[in-house]
Amino acid sequence: MLKVTNCPIVSVKSFPHYRLVQSVEAAFNVNLLKFRSLFFRSIKSLSFFVAWFLFLCFLSFTVFLLFLILLSGPFEGWLSSLAQTAMTIKASKLIALLQSTYCPLLLWISICSLIAGRLGNPASRRTFATVAVYAALVFGCMFSYFFKDFGVDSFSEVSRTDYRSVISFCFQSIYSPVLTRSRMFISTFVFLAFMLYILTSCYSRFYSASRCAKYLSHATVIAIVILVVHDLYGDIEQFAGYNVYRSSLNAASKHIKESFIANGNQDVDIFVYIGESTNSTAFYQAFKSQTQEAGAAEGLVAFDDVISPHSHTLPSLFRALSFNRDSFQDQVKSDDSSPRPSLIDVLNKFSWHTEWFTNQPENDWISGLFGRSSTVYRPSRNLAAHPTFDTEALDSALSSLEADGTQRKFVIFHSFAGHAGYCENIPLSIVANRQFPEDSLPFKAIYGDMLAISQERFLHNIRCYNQVMHFVSGNLVRVMRQMNRSSRPQILVYFSDHGEDYLSGTGHDSSVPNAMKIEVPLVVYFNKQARRVFQPQYRAALNNRHAAYSLQWMTDSLLDLAQVSGTRNLLSLFRDPLNTPPRISSLRYYAGHYHAIYVDNQPTVPDVLPVLVEEFAKRDSVQSVPEQNRAILCAHRVDSYAKFLNSTSAFDCQEIDVVVTPKENEIYVFHPPKSSTGLTLGMVLTHLPESESGMWVDVKNASRDNLEFLGKYLNRYIPAEKRAHFLIEISGGDIEKHLVSEEVRFLRTSGFSVSYYLPTDEGIRCAAALSSGSAVEFRHRVEQMLISAPYNSLSFDRRAVGCASAIHRDKQVHWNTWDLSVRTPSDLDRGLLEQVDKYLIPYSSTYEY
Repeated sequence: MLKVTNCPIVSVKSFPHYRLVQSVEAAFNVNLLKFRSLFFRSIKSLSFFVAWFLFLCFLSFTVFLLFLILLSGPFEGWLSSLAQTAMTIKASKLIALLQSTYCPLLLWISICSLIAGRLGNPASRRTFATVAVYAALVFGCMFSYFFKDFGVDSFSEVSRTDYRSVISFCFQSIYSPVLTRSRMFISTFVFLAFMLYILTSCYSRFYSASRCAKYLSHATVIAIVILVVHDLYGDIEQFAGYNVYRSSLNAASKHIKESFIANGNQDVDIFVYIGESTNSTAFYQAFKSQTQEAGAAEGLVAFDDVISPHSHTLPSLFRALSFNRDSFQDQVKSDDSSPRPSLIDVLNKFSWHTEWFTNQPENDWISGLFGRSSTVYRPSRNLAAHPTFDTEALDSALSSLEADGTQRKFVIFHSFAGHAGYCENIPLSIVANRQFPEDSLPFKAIYGDMLAISQERFLHNIRCYNQVMHFVSGNLVRVMRQMNRSSRPQILVYFSDHGEDYLSGTGHDSSVPNAMKIEVPLVVYFNKQARRVFQPQYRAALNNRHAAYSLQWMTDSLLDLAQVSGTRNLLSLFRDPLNTPPRISSLRYYAGHYHAIYVDNQPTVPDVLPVLVEEFAKRDSVQSVPEQNRAILCAHRVDSYAKFLNSTSAFDCQEIDVVVTPKENEIYVFHPPKSSTGLTLGMVLTHLPESESGMWVDVKNASRDNLEFLGKYLNRYIPAEKRAHFLIEISGGDIEKHLVSEEVRFLRTSGFSVSYYLPTDEGIRCAAALSSGSAVEFRHRVEQMLISAPYNSLSFDRRAVGCASAIHRDKQVHWNTWDLSVRTPSDLDRGLLEQVDKYLIPYSSTYEY
């Protein structure tokens, strides 16, 4: 039995540290409450900011769409007079200065005002009201940068088309912003400045939620006003240009009989198919596939070096379908400098029957300019209707071409497939059934290290654009088949209004120029009867298929086919020899000066500033050397699919790094220590240009088994007649441990050039101290390697040329070099260029890997 005794009760309060524990607990509870309050206030404020941000986006977007829809039709007369005023104001140097400085200026005013407001008197309502205005202005500037990526041509088009095109342009810009360093810097700081203002305003005990909302409302209105005014100016500017084009054509049409004469009367029909936003590389890949499947190559001529006069539709086709007075100077003259006769008006004067078929949006400006003298057909379309495909308008055009009649026909069909929103402009059955090799490539294999907000959107664009090129190619094959059945001589001419950068998602916007936006395909097809009647023209076209040409002179070629001569010698693709002047594209006036893209190597024209385009800058380097040496220059480290496609605009030779994996039965393109992206050497080789192009293949893991597999792999893809242009570079390491003479001999016997890689660091040290013991030993080791395996070339860094010169080699062993310091043509080592088989220079790209 337990015995219970009385025990004193010990109180917690009697513990010596009780007061300390109690104080800590109380402090914790108080701070917890403060933290919870701060947390929920932060969430509330952030939600408030996000809500206003989304509201601003929605309201700006709605006002923008409403503005574009109201711009067309009854407002044209009012805009015409307003446009002339805008063009006058534009010439002001003050306006040009403000255009180039207002965003950065407002940015720093905003930041300084925020700092001064918080450090000075936070309770000052006037201070924060001022800051609100500045923040709103800068925020509006950020939106202007964002929407500016459409380009003025895009504004012009969407203002006169259905709502689907409007929305497509808007979402293209949102999903595919151009993330240049300066734009990222400005946009980031603008966003942070505006957010800082919102948060400080809402946290301030001097402000109520209603007052905060009031200032936000003012900021929103100001931002919308800036957005609309900024873009209204761009659209008015383009509308003014339309009036200039119309006046030029009307003035020139009065003197056609004095300027042109008929020089033949051969019976022929000409069908001109104008593509929309057609990328040259993507089109030729699809077109080659289609013509091979259809067996329709006879009578076909594809031109591989053609540019458009501008990256936007209206200025490009205005020049392509009108006759310029001076073949060179007119490239750098504004469109209102001299009257230009319309091709259609000229043909009508010489009794041609002309018809214009278009699938472009209702009231498109091109048919308004050139189709006004022809019979114009377009499918019915309205805001609520499903978008029509090219098929309906093309059916009508082909019916007109096939119709009986003795009068010579000139039929123009203007396509819409290729326009942004690619998959929306072709039948769904085409999209669903046709697959392309690029469809299986991951994002990194195509784009390398490029940053993207939505990778899937970029991949979707590529898939859809390939389908569009397949659709257009199929339409062309259909036209060619119908012409083959005709008993009349008939000629098909296909070209695009401009190029398209479907890879970066910037379309044909001139604010971010590159070669893909102005390089265009040009295809001519002579049916059997036309090849007989126009045999000299057909042979001349074959001889000129590699000529440097611009659609600036397209009217010359079409008039030549129509047997009409002008007041000057025609720069016609159907005359041999063809000597064209240096080409210039995309003449634009902004910031108080004219700017243009100088495509070919030439001195700049006075008062016309050059626009830097990396592909053409490197093309200048290539064209600055003698023609026989141009194929020697190669682009360095082309290890992504997009960079490879871009580099073909400037180089006939690319250098790629490969890792051979016989166990996977594949060879991957990447440079260790980076990891494989899934891009295979076979994918790259499949898309080599048709011209005599070469490649520098740097094998990063050479061994006996790997080289044997590489040789068999390359033999499957490279025809025997092209293998001499391919250089296989083999590094040291395993090669020195395992003799590979038989494997190198197999590559040599197959027709490839095989080069031994001179280690860069050792080669440079050797060149700096040729007589040192280590240098002598190093050269002896390399000499033994050149003897032990049948290499026929030695590859080295240009800085190691002294060491390479001291290495004794057989006369059959040639040189290859690289120089990563080359930036301009003057940086090339001309003496060394004459001694090497290949000369590797850097080529920067958005798609580096």
